[in-house]
Amino acid sequence: MLGFIAHDLAVVKNVSDRIMVMYLGKGCELAPSAELISRPAHPYTRALIAPIPGGGLDLPPADTLISGEPPSPVDPPSGCRFRTRCPRASARCAEQEPRIRQVGDDHWLACHHPTDSPD
Repeated sequence: MLGFIAHDLAVVKNVSDRIMVMYLGKGCELAPSAELISRPAHPYTRALIAPIPGGGLDLPPADTLISGEPPSPVDPPSGCRFRTRCPRASARCAEQEPRIRQVGDDHWLACHHPTDSPD
């Protein structure tokens, strides 16, 4: 098993069988490449996929899916690390770090408020 790290999902989807999306060192979503690209459930994953040409999803521009500046990795926010930039964040997101859970056959997600349930 080889690993490949990149910040461009358009590249990653072409060289990887499975993709793990991470934000500030925490896994947000893990799924087979085709599943992740066609059915992203985490808001951050959707923002990363939005600019992929011909991605097949009718997503708004990435800058409408994510806002603000990333927090400091030295002093990450409480709860969900993405919550300070997430349009779906709630008080629960500040209080409780989401645990990764299985949401499909081989699809894993760490989010209190997924944008699209892969079930």
